[in-house]
Amino acid sequence: MIQPRLVATLGNFATKLLSGKPTGITRVHGVEQETTVGGNRVLLYPLYHPAAALYTPRMLEVLKEDFARIPELMGRTADEPEPEPVATPAPEPAVQLGLF
Repeated sequence: MIQPRLVATLGNFATKLLSGKPTGITRVHGVEQETTVGGNRVLLYPLYHPAAALYTPRMLEVLKEDFARIPELMGRTADEPEPEPVATPAPEPAVQLGLF
């Protein structure tokens, strides 16, 4: 139902998971990249996790700058054509597992 054009990942785990690449957040921070998420082309914008600002106070300024850039990136992606919806198969019903 939701077809985002921009996905801002917060931290290392989310960045690696959604980009499908092993490169860590330190190397890709702030560098937008096109990828496919849920069958849709999106602009992935890797950011440090906000908890980093709790441990490293100077990181708060970096996060503010990163978040201030989001409207620019959203404007860039708004000019692109609407992606064609991708039909996804219905998930299989969940099976309750026993404890023993």
